[in-house]
Amino acid sequence: MRVCMVTIDNPCYYKGDGVAVHTYFLSLNLAKLGCEVHVLGLSGNLKSKSVISDEGVVFHCFPDYLRVGRPLRLLFFLRKMAKEILTLSQLKKFNVVHGQGSSAGAAALAKTMGLESKCVGTIHTVGFDEQMETAKDYWRYGFYLTGLYTILSAPPPIIMQYGNFVYNQMDLNISVSEYNRNRASFIYKIPIDKIMTIPSAVNSPFLNDTSLKQTKPRLGHQIILYVGRLAPRKGINYLLQAMSRITKYFPKAKLIIVGTGPLKHYFRDLSKRLGLQNSVMFLGYVSDERIRELLVSANVVVVPSIFEGCPLVLLEAMAAGKPVVASAVQGISEVVKHELSGLLVKPGNTHEIEDAIIRLLKEKKFANRLGENAKEAIREDYSWKKIARRTLEAYEKL
Repeated sequence: MRVCMVTIDNPCYYKGDGVAVHTYFLSLNLAKLGCEVHVLGLSGNLKSKSVISDEGVVFHCFPDYLRVGRPLRLLFFLRKMAKEILTLSQLKKFNVVHGQGSSAGAAALAKTMGLESKCVGTIHTVGFDEQMETAKDYWRYGFYLTGLYTILSAPPPIIMQYGNFVYNQMDLNISVSEYNRNRASFIYKIPIDKIMTIPSAVNSPFLNDTSLKQTKPRLGHQIILYVGRLAPRKGINYLLQAMSRITKYFPKAKLIIVGTGPLKHYFRDLSKRLGLQNSVMFLGYVSDERIRELLVSANVVVVPSIFEGCPLVLLEAMAAGKPVVASAVQGISEVVKHELSGLLVKPGNTHEIEDAIIRLLKEKKFANRLGENAKEAIREDYSWKKIARRTLEAYEKL
C-alpha cells in the first residue's frame, strides 16, 4: 500500500501543532504495518525543497514563503501541493492520497486535475463551527475588531462551500469524533455514509515506560494543570475565575498554565485582577519532556474548552493516569466518561469547574480511581497501533 499524506504544517517543523502530531504518528504506524508512506507539507523557513526520512516515512518539505493570514496561506498551499501530489504520484503510483484537515483540499484539487489515486480526508474539526465559536469568544472578551476580522477573513459561506467541494470529492472521509461526523454531514452536505469515525490517538511513554514513576507533589501543595493555546474557545478565563474560590479551600493550590497564544496578555492581566498572582504560574511554551514532568506532579488536569475536537493533551493526561476535569463538548464527551474516567462539566460554567476540581482534590481515592480508569481506556481504545490498523483497513476497502 503506497500512501501520500498531505498536511499544511509538516510534522518535521511544526511539532506543537495537533494535526501535525496526528499526521506524524499515524504515518509512522502505517509504515510499521508495511505501508510506503510519503508526507507532503510546508516547512517553515527552508529556502528549497528537502526530503527527510524518519523510521520508514519520507517527509517532503516545501518552503513556506507566504507569511500572510491563514486563508491566503491555505490557498497558496493548495495550489502548490496539488501540483506536487500529481508529480510524485506519477513516480510512486499512490494507492491513497490522504489529506489532513483543510489540507484535504489539495487532494481534491489534484483529483480535478487528473489524479487517479483514491482520496481520503480527515475532518479534525468542522471549520465553520470552529470559526463561529472563535469569533464569539473574541466578542465575549471585548475584542470586537478581532472577532469581526475572524469572520471577514474567511466568510462563513466560503467555508461551507469549500468544505462541500473538498469532502464530496473524497472517496472516503474520516472524522475524529462522532460529533464531527454528524456536524460535517449537516454543514458541508456530505452523505453520512461517506464519513466514518476513527478517533485520534496518543503516543505516550506513560503507557509503556515503567521507569516513569508517579511522584507526589510537595506536602500541602495541590497542582492544577492546563496545557494548550492561550486562545479563544479554550475557556481559560472560566478556569481562572474558578481559582478564586478554589484557593479559599486550598490556599496553597497552584494553577500552572502551559502554552502561548493571542490572549496571553489578557489572561495574565485577568489573573492579576482576580488577585491570583501567587496562585497562578504562566510558563509559556515548554518542551514535551517538561510537560511530562508537570503531568507527573499534577493532582488534576483541566480542559475547559468551549469548542474542541479530540485534544491531544486530554489523551496525554489520561494516559498518565491523571484525573481530568473537562468540558462536555464535541469530541471530549466521547472520550471521557463522567465519573468513570473523568469529570465532565458544562462548558463555560465556572461553578461546575470549581466543584469538580475541589471534589478531586478532596476525594483522593476517587481521583485515583478515575485516573486508573482513564489510563486503561487510553490503552484499550486510543493507541496509535490500533488507530493505524483501523485506518489501513479503511484504505483497503476503497
